Amino acid sequence: MMIITKTSFPLLLLVLLAASCSNDADKTATETTAAADEWAPVSETAGGPAREFADPEALTHPQGRFRVRWPANCVGVRTRLEESETGTGPGQYDMVSATGVVDGDPACGYTVWAFFNEPDGTAATAETVTRRMAYVIGHRELTIVNQGPIMRLGMEGVVAYCREETTDLVFWVEAYLSKGRTLLVAAWERGDFMFEDPEILRFFRSVEFVD
Repeated sequence: MMIITKTSFPLLLLVLLAASCSNDADKTATETTAAADEWAPVSETAGGPAREFADPEALTHPQGRFRVRWPANCVGVRTRLEESETGTGPGQYDMVSATGVVDGDPACGYTVWAFFNEPDGTAATAETVTRRMAYVIGHRELTIVNQGPIMRLGMEGVVAYCREETTDLVFWVEAYLSKGRTLLVAAWERGDFMFEDPEILRFFRSVEFVD
């Protein structure tokens, strides 16, 4: 059920060796638990018409400025913030992620990452987006079962279906380039049933930046 189209994204297998070059794991970060009322049900567009979003019931992350509709079995969502190193002022972050686990099975879960600033101050490219995704796959030592380019809501990216040999968990990972920023989305479950689960499909299709 991949949504595949021709894009400029390189395949992950060509960049997995570059995954170990990422220094994101070395950055300091804070972790918070966002209260439910901190997630806005709608995004206001000052001075312009209201935007139409992929999923009207998705919520907007207060710091990440992305929208997501978590599956019904997702609980304990926690936010991770990496303060900006570019001097853009308070309230700005290089990376914001939100992660929740499956109710009753914390080994499974869902994550959205939003990367706003590249270390060298430049905008993200297809190569840097793919490299960030490759880091996630390489860090977990996942085996890629299938992969391909993907396009959604005007965003280009790459999708990979993977398996973790040590746990037999199945991973679904998507990465997108959006206006010079990187958006990564991942879910991991105990079987291939996740690819037919309407809640998980709606989760992936709901994620987008609000501006």
